[in-house]
Order: sequence, then C-alpha cells, then structure tokens
Amino acid sequence: MLTITFKPEVAEQITMFANEKHINAETIVDEALRTHLLKLRREKMDVELAEFHKQKEALLAQYRGEYIAMYQGKVIDHDQSLWAMHRRVFETLGRVVVLMKKVSEEPERVITMRSPRFERASK
Repeated sequence: MLTITFKPEVAEQITMFANEKHINAETIVDEALRTHLLKLRREKMDVELAEFHKQKEALLAQYRGEYIAMYQGKVIDHDQSLWAMHRRVFETLGRVVVLMKKVSEEPERVITMRSPRFERASK
C-alpha cells in the first residue's frame, strides 16, 4: 500500500470526476496511473528496440538464432530458449522493462489489428 498526497486542485478534480461517474476517487487515480505507467513502459520498450536495431549487426555476429534480453541498451542474457531466459531475467530483475527478442535476419512482422466498428441497426 502506498499513500500519496495530492495538491488540493488535483484532489478536487479527482473528486469531481469520481462524483460525475459515480465511482470512488481511488478508481479514478488507479485507472489514470495504470494508463500512464503503461505509456512509460511502452516508451522504455521503444528505446530498447531502437538500441536493438542500432546494434543489430553486432548482435547477429554474436547471437544469431538466439534470444537476447536487452536492458538499458545492453545484452544481459541470451539463450536458445525464450522461456528459460525469461525466467532467469524475471528472477534477477523482477518486473522491469526488458526487450526479449530473437536475433535474426528475418524481417520483423508488423501485425495491424483494426478495432471493431459498431453501427446501429436500422429500424
């Protein structure tokens, strides 16, 4: 459990939105923080991925066909098994942002998922 003190104007806005939505203030804060933390994690992952691409030739020379774990721009582990490596990294670092990726010359697949669109049924 963590106790946080908000500036009065922020606390007032949280209370206002919570009242409008008929939910408690903790839910508003929890959702906002989760959203922001997810954004920060994505930004950190983007930095690690950019570093991976910068180092790709050197990584191919040393780790071709293996999975690597990259943390703060450095390879901290590698293995043929993603799951074995994942377990070791998690035991060592916990829940931090670590890029785990196979070192390969194959082009990366980009998967685009479109959101469903809902339309009203005509009467």
